[in-house]
Amino acid sequence: MRKLLNTFYVTVPDAYLALDGENIVVKQTDQELMRVPLHNLEGVITFGRQGASVRRRVFR
Repeated sequence: MRKLLNTFYVTVPDAYLALDGENIVVKQTDQELMRVPLHNLEGVITFGRQGASVRRRVFR
């Protein structure tokens, strides 16, 4: 089986990236915009002033 890896581009201004289990969560002003499974990604590229956390949980 051939595994296709993708790059995840974040262009939302002032977004915050967090790791929740095996998912990357994109948040903006305490609202969850998107949840992407981490095992499908080869890389993450952000544009602008995004913040990021490497913690394993998203605090709600």
